[in-house]
Amino acid sequence: MASTGRASDSTIPVAPGSTCDHAAARAQLERIIGSDAFRNSKRYPALLRHLVERSLEGRGAELKERVLGHEVFGRPAGYDTNADPVVRTSAGEIRRRIAQYYHEAGREDEIRIELPLGSYVPEIHFPETAAVVDAPAVAATGDYRKRSRFFGVFAVAALLAIPAIWWHPWAQPAALQQFWQPVLRTGSSVSLCVARPIMTNIDGIQEDSAGSRRAPVIAWADVTAAARLAGLLEANGQPYQLRRDDRTTLEDLRRGPAIMVGAFNDIWTLRLTDGLQFSFRQDGPLRWIQDSKNPSSRLWSVDFGKKDKLGRVLIGRDYAVISRLLNTRTGKPVISVAGIYGFGTEIVGEYVTNRAFLASLASQAPAGWQNKSAQVVLSVEVIDDHPGPPTVLATHFW
Repeated sequence: MASTGRASDSTIPVAPGSTCDHAAARAQLERIIGSDAFRNSKRYPALLRHLVERSLEGRGAELKERVLGHEVFGRPAGYDTNADPVVRTSAGEIRRRIAQYYHEAGREDEIRIELPLGSYVPEIHFPETAAVVDAPAVAATGDYRKRSRFFGVFAVAALLAIPAIWWHPWAQPAALQQFWQPVLRTGSSVSLCVARPIMTNIDGIQEDSAGSRRAPVIAWADVTAAARLAGLLEANGQPYQLRRDDRTTLEDLRRGPAIMVGAFNDIWTLRLTDGLQFSFRQDGPLRWIQDSKNPSSRLWSVDFGKKDKLGRVLIGRDYAVISRLLNTRTGKPVISVAGIYGFGTEIVGEYVTNRAFLASLASQAPAGWQNKSAQVVLSVEVIDDHPGPPTVLATHFW
């Protein structure tokens, strides 16, 4: 992001694509730490200040979990981060409190200090305006398994309302605009389809083996992705309707563009991507992304039969597909964000609303890609129930 008229010798890179003024960033840090969201805590201000200061000093590479546990919280240098997740849980709470801070009225034009999911390196942005704007970061609250205690439909609606209230537009490069232009330029209301409620066990994937009935729920990963997408639509003044996939009809999809969230629990994602180069397949407990050019491969797969003692799926890597379809059976553009597991859905929701990720995609896309249908296969490493940054495995434009 370009600086906003500040002297060039007072700006430094804090994260890819952003610059900031040291004094202004520190002043904003103190405003945040002195707010109601932070002032009654010692742990969270200490960690946030440490992260920001190290970044301003150009030492972002040092911001690793074990190092932070030792330097900020006084843990032994070689302590077990799995047994003592103080850094992870504190970072999750900091994200939540930062979101709370910016939710307050009158803070729309302040410098934004954010802690991206899957990273301990803060991002600092100065406010600017642009035609197409990013979606907000969604606050995390603890590890993925805890966040997989699901929310009902009304909770989804409440969470989707948050971005429109507290988020403020920032300048974006052309890639974000080019990716979303087919949906935003139609002038029609967008159907934001979230995967239908399912009866789940603690894992959020399988039906209760005992056959007991549970209230309809929606996976936290789907909520997170949908919240980011709703934030982008709201920030661009794009009208949309929140829908459940099982209550969405073909006629609904013929009225305007649609965004699908989820894969195996979203019937429309499976229908609209079937027959494309990259599609979702299942054989018993094994689920995978199939490449039509190599249909026998199971390289991009997750085995839901491998579980721990608590019945939770053991997963070290998840896979996801972004599908942007301009010529569909509905006659309207469709964007699908879908992971095999929740980690994939969560990270792909971040990918399609993140200017840096889409700029990277645009740099390797063919000429005129903004007017083409596209699919992108992503991989995400899962460490201690946290998704890492996404890696692009394959792309297809037509």
